[in-house]
Amino acid sequence: ILILWAAFCIGLVAPAWAQETLFEMSFSADPSQMTMGDEITLSVDILHGTDFELKDLPPKLDLSPFEIKEMERLPAKQGNQGVSEGFRVVVTIFELGEFTIPKFPIRFVDPNGKEGLVYTEEWPVVVYSVRGGEEDSGMLRPIKGPQSLILPWSPRQILTWIFLGFLGLLLLAVLGHFLKKIIQKWREDRRTPYERARDGLKSLEDRGLRQTTQWKPYFSELSEILKTYLVNQFGVGTLELTTQEYLECVRENEILYPFFDELREVFKESDLVKFAKYAPGQEEAVECQQKALRLVEESMKRFREKESQKVSKVEKE
Repeated sequence: ILILWAAFCIGLVAPAWAQETLFEMSFSADPSQMTMGDEITLSVDILHGTDFELKDLPPKLDLSPFEIKEMERLPAKQGNQGVSEGFRVVVTIFELGEFTIPKFPIRFVDPNGKEGLVYTEEWPVVVYSVRGGEEDSGMLRPIKGPQSLILPWSPRQILTWIFLGFLGLLLLAVLGHFLKKIIQKWREDRRTPYERARDGLKSLEDRGLRQTTQWKPYFSELSEILKTYLVNQFGVGTLELTTQEYLECVRENEILYPFFDELREVFKESDLVKFAKYAPGQEEAVECQQKALRLVEESMKRFREKESQKVSKVEKE
């Protein structure tokens, strides 16, 4: 009786125990022969006990040379024999020949909480072209690049060329402007102090400062042009000297001494305008500019005569 009772108990417990430890996996690929670019569905079907936990497939599953197009986990279903679930993976390939779908891992956690790992089996696949034949066993030939459908002279191209032409003209204009400035600066640097003073006084007249009674900038520039000429041409004093100090240097210069009184009048009137806010009349301003221009011309003439006398004296000796 005891033996029969034990057998009866074992019969009741064994199915439950077997279901808890159950873990079966089947794998298939359909189809196993395909044309290039077709899809193959890989099916992983698993039957396991209720205490097993099936893990997801790796997100970056590598099945090279096959490309994965879709990856899906099938919902779990409870049955009399256990829980059934699995995966569907859709792949494709763009090469011709015989290939093997590599095995990939299936991860799970057993009833004891330990992680387990099983692998699918490798699966051979033959890939044909649409035509078939021996010549199709090689790689897929590269596709030719797209051909342009734009006409040689489409409106878009015409507008592009007009825009580029405008930019080119604008660039040439800017370069021309800067080139002109550079040439002008180069020419100015090559002028003598006499030529700079003469051109400066003429430019001062053309700017119209006197006509608009802008007396302070007018007389400031007039005295600056004159003083710069005398310093650079005859080496008289420096630009930092006061008017009185500068006139003392002029008095001691042999060439400039005959123009001392006239030069003093120009500087005196300039100082009155700049520092005492004196407002001269138009005639007075014109006379002051004429004195400055005459002083430049006459002093340069006297300078050239002196230089000529020196040369003649050297030649006689």
